[in-house]
Amino acid sequence: MASHGVPKPHAGCDKDKSDEARHADRQKIDQYRGRVRRLQALISAGQYTLEALTLTSDLLRANPEYYTVWNDRRRVLLRGLFPPESTPSSLSPSSPSSSPAAEGSDAAGTSLGLIRADLGFLEPLLRQFPKCYWIWNHRLWLLEQCSVRLPRSTARAFWLEELRLVGKMLTLDRRNFHGWSYRRMVVEHLESAELAPDGDGDGVGVGGGDGSNNNDNNNNNNNNNNNNNNNNNGGRRRSRQGRSMVEQEFAYTTRMIETDLSNFSAWHNRSKLIPRLLDERDADDGARRRFFDDELDLIITALSDPHDQSLWFYHDWLMSVYHPDCDPFSSSSSSSPSSRLTSTATNPPLPPLTPAEQEAHLTQQLQCIEDMLEVTQDSKWIYEALLRYSLVRQRVRGAMGNTLSASEDTAPAMMRAWLQRLRELDPLRKGRWDDLQQKLVTDDG
Repeated sequence: MASHGVPKPHAGCDKDKSDEARHADRQKIDQYRGRVRRLQALISAGQYTLEALTLTSDLLRANPEYYTVWNDRRRVLLRGLFPPESTPSSLSPSSPSSSPAAEGSDAAGTSLGLIRADLGFLEPLLRQFPKCYWIWNHRLWLLEQCSVRLPRSTARAFWLEELRLVGKMLTLDRRNFHGWSYRRMVVEHLESAELAPDGDGDGVGVGGGDGSNNNDNNNNNNNNNNNNNNNNNGGRRRSRQGRSMVEQEFAYTTRMIETDLSNFSAWHNRSKLIPRLLDERDADDGARRRFFDDELDLIITALSDPHDQSLWFYHDWLMSVYHPDCDPFSSSSSSSPSSRLTSTATNPPLPPLTPAEQEAHLTQQLQCIEDMLEVTQDSKWIYEALLRYSLVRQRVRGAMGNTLSASEDTAPAMMRAWLQRLRELDPLRKGRWDDLQQKLVTDDG
């Protein structure tokens, strides 16, 4: 079994194994259970020792999904190995500029040495099990310990190193949603006041977090035409009283999308960044409209493959920003993408359109989508989008009192034909199409 092109490790079927192999497996199981019992005895007795830490390492290498052992590992570090109180002035401010050192090789017994060693322990596990929640959780916990126990410059260096690491992992598995979620958390910490850099720069490539050049911001699909608003603060606008990284992260999504248009996680991350990006650029209504027009041009160009679900999801989100009630399949507009997103931004992403502007915009998008039928007639996403936006346009026209006569308006007949095509292409969603048929009947009535 594979996930986004990354093979998932799995054991062979037991019935296909020889007697010797099954006997070896039973021995490994007995050893594993023996280690579990020994660890439980040590934890119950409050013996948070190096032996207990070694036992957790052995167990987690064999089974990283055993979350109780991760909890035990943290107890051992907190109650037995970390110094009771950190003395930042006594710790080396050296940056973890290379891979973390092997266990015990750097300032053994100090917070710095223990954190560096434990991060090193996790790296091979992440390569083997990139979608295991518990590894990501423990790694985040270790970095939070950096913020608490180490000098700010040293802690920030660890977080920046982590940003580079997750950038490398996303290069190998570009759509790993665990990795993208983890990246957002790392960036959030780097933007915080507690990790704000002391000087004008970090001395490392913050942009993108994967060692890439910050000049990639210039390739942002013409969206940086609005940079006159962006440079008022010298590129150092503060976020949560720290330094914002929204421009660099937005540029990173652009690079990832250019590498793989089907990267749903990159498109999703882009949608999360845009409201903040526009707020921090102090974009006025005109700049916001130009920005979203450029994004729509980008996604329409990308839809040269109209079978790609990831692209349609981003197109739907953009349309929901222009038309907050653009999902006629939902009974509540409060669950629309735009309503969820605008609650996280200071200002609405886009000023409301007038009804006339809405009608003109919907007509333009419908024409672009209908043109795709010249390339292919077997993409259900085309027909679903045509139905969705045609229904919205009908509502807008009805609100304007601008309905067309039956002889002038061919939309109802076209929508019935599109719906029939959807039934043929996606028969498993018969109930959904029946509901939509009822909406068409109601609107025609």
